[in-house]
Amino acid sequence: MKTIDLLLATRYNNIGYIYCKLENTEQALHYIQKALDYTRSLPSNIPLISRIFCNLTVTYEQSENYSKSEFYWKKGLEHHLQSMPNNTDATASLFQAVAITLADHQKYAESIEYLKRSLTICKNQEQILLFSCYKHLATAYNGLKEFQTADKYLQKAIEIAHTLSSIDLSPIYVDSGNNHYQAQNYQQALLSYGKALEFSQLHNNLSTHLKIFIVYTIQNESTHALNYYEHNIRSRLAEMTGLFMLELSALAAPKPLKLPFQLEYA
Repeated sequence: MKTIDLLLATRYNNIGYIYCKLENTEQALHYIQKALDYTRSLPSNIPLISRIFCNLTVTYEQSENYSKSEFYWKKGLEHHLQSMPNNTDATASLFQAVAITLADHQKYAESIEYLKRSLTICKNQEQILLFSCYKHLATAYNGLKEFQTADKYLQKAIEIAHTLSSIDLSPIYVDSGNNHYQAQNYQQALLSYGKALEFSQLHNNLSTHLKIFIVYTIQNESTHALNYYEHNIRSRLAEMTGLFMLELSALAAPKPLKLPFQLEYA
């Protein structure tokens, strides 16, 4: 192995990563590609190559070249599988990362394939990874409008989430409510949104209140909808309007003059 090539590949990859963080995709691609070129003389199983592929993925995603982004995710995963143990949380996370990208590009069926491969590993890893896998499976099935299957995975995710102190339960219940709403299962949607409010860390979760109001409206429960609006939404909208007006007045208020020097008094 040429030590100088390993050093240069590492440095070029790091420079490219910095440009990527700065969202200068042209320079990022230039340096990361140079890093990849220097790996040609290196053993094919070094972890650096996987990191280079991952950086190329993120950079192409930034530049909205989604086909290249997917290509390098898969290349990175393929390299990882060939060079590293396949039953680790890192491998499960990589499968999920590829799947999330595919789902973002609305390639839900392909996303599910990768998530199911992750799932076989996750079952022997930390619960947080299993939670994540179930949640993303639900997202993919929801994208396919297979709401019942999506709900099955959401319930699995919720069950795990209740055992993890690090998880905010509110968003997963919102996801459940949204899935039921799309399936036109409005009573279950109301229950899920109610749970989301129960576990919400926000005292003024207006978006969830609005979802509940909309469900009541769709069900032609005008009395419920009106009462809910009066008790849970009107005051919050007024608070938000008041805060907005305060911010506007603060912006309009004259700012104290800032001098580039200190005044001296005799």
